[in-house]
Amino acid sequence: DPFQIRPQMNDYLQQRAQQEQQQQNETLKKSVGKTSSSSSLLPNSSTQHHDYYNNLYTYYHGVDWRTTMHESYYSLAPRGFGRTSYHLMEILQSGLIPIHVYYHEKEQTTQTAAAAWIPYATLYRNKWGYQTTVAELPALVDRLLLSLLVSGNDELNEREARIASYRETHFTTAGVLEQIQWFLLNDNRTDLECTVLPNSTRLT
Repeated sequence: DPFQIRPQMNDYLQQRAQQEQQQQNETLKKSVGKTSSSSSLLPNSSTQHHDYYNNLYTYYHGVDWRTTMHESYYSLAPRGFGRTSYHLMEILQSGLIPIHVYYHEKEQTTQTAAAAWIPYATLYRNKWGYQTTVAELPALVDRLLLSLLVSGNDELNEREARIASYRETHFTTAGVLEQIQWFLLNDNRTDLECTVLPNSTRLT
């Protein structure tokens, strides 16, 4: 990865999980006061239970990646050497919710200019997934966590169902070719959008 996006995401999300666990511990302490049972309510290394915050983020690399995706609320899709992410389309084809992570030009650490490069940009932003720079990832994760805590899985389930309904027309080979044909013929049925290529050292 030329921009080292994945290590930065790993570091941030691990820190975020630890912060959430600490906040949860403090909340428990306040709620139980100074009773003798308070210590037994606090998680510790010997306590065997499902810890939501310690499972906030999982990095997986292996043959069962599809299973890991389907067990997740959201799937991170950081850009790589290209301007987009191959995994982004894998997530959408699976009817799941992607978070595309990219570098803004002011954040870039190499000479290659960067920008969000997402398919069907308007549909993506309004109905399917999320996009964020590395710097803005913390705020997005906080917002999504809050949404889950307040609204449960309703909005998430609706979004996944919406993505699945577009699979045949937008994420298969036949569907993409039809979208391209409509775009070239200036047919308003297409959801493709023309995006100006950002400046880069190869063009200037």
